[in-house]
Amino acid sequence: PEASWDFSWKPDPSPVFEFVPRLLAALGLAGTVYETPVSSGKFAGSFRLGGKSWEFSDAPGCIGHLRGKRMGDNWRWAHAIFEDGTVFEILSAQALWGPFRSPRLTIAHLWREGRHFVSAGLRKGLSNRTEAAGEGWRFRVDFGEFSTEGECTPPADMTALVDYTDTDGRHLLCANSKTAALRMKLDGSVLEIKDTAAVETVVGDKTYASARWVFPYALAYGKLVGVRVSESGIHRRLGMLPIEIRFAAAMGAFLILRLARFESLSKTDADRLLQRLQSSRSLIVKCLFFPLRAVTLPEIYGSPERMARFGYTGKVRK
Repeated sequence: PEASWDFSWKPDPSPVFEFVPRLLAALGLAGTVYETPVSSGKFAGSFRLGGKSWEFSDAPGCIGHLRGKRMGDNWRWAHAIFEDGTVFEILSAQALWGPFRSPRLTIAHLWREGRHFVSAGLRKGLSNRTEAAGEGWRFRVDFGEFSTEGECTPPADMTALVDYTDTDGRHLLCANSKTAALRMKLDGSVLEIKDTAAVETVVGDKTYASARWVFPYALAYGKLVGVRVSESGIHRRLGMLPIEIRFAAAMGAFLILRLARFESLSKTDADRLLQRLQSSRSLIVKCLFFPLRAVTLPEIYGSPERMARFGYTGKVRK
């Protein structure tokens, strides 16, 4: 059905909320910049869907703005306007830096009794915490003068699930609700709303960060022996491994591709390099190369018969 809307708003006194440290944005470490130009306001207008129309007036809300070249790896976001006029917004996110996932950065803003409290910057952003809890998530934030903690819970039957495709082809699943509950402890009291908080959780493909390096390595290796390598197979095998092993495999592939320029090597030189890595006694090499082999070799050789056809013994190629 067709949808359309027409609304206007009147901003409240609360200021603009900024969430991405300017240093990270300037260095290109933040693929997306997010801010809330209208952190609190009163909205009026109408919404139409499939021939039905709804009107509203003096409704509390906010306007957020995202801009950038790529999405984050994952994030948790919540916004709440309480009955006493207190406004709270929090964003907790991780970015992708090459084959690595960045530390989680959690920034929060609080507007209360005419004062704007901000928990931002790298030190506080890294020390603030969010964690999954049941159908929602919990948070703990240090505002300097005081700390706050709480939880937000979106109702499962009033949560929209949307599949995002990022600019690099990566898929993210967004769960967004505008009828969530949010409860927080503040100054010895408890602030709570039961069904008007906006809460969003976005998760990316857990294998994407590692596969973006492991797959090119497997592809180059496959070309050397005349085998087509399945990207979905690499994702599937990475998904079976703990995050630490996926990280090690990605780091191994990153070093081989970037430092040894594996994709440009001849078959003889590539074989020589792989045999040297295989026989290395270095603990670092073993920790990086063996997880990489565990992911790629089954996709390349697939079965004992194929291994025999290529003269592969499981240790070194003949």
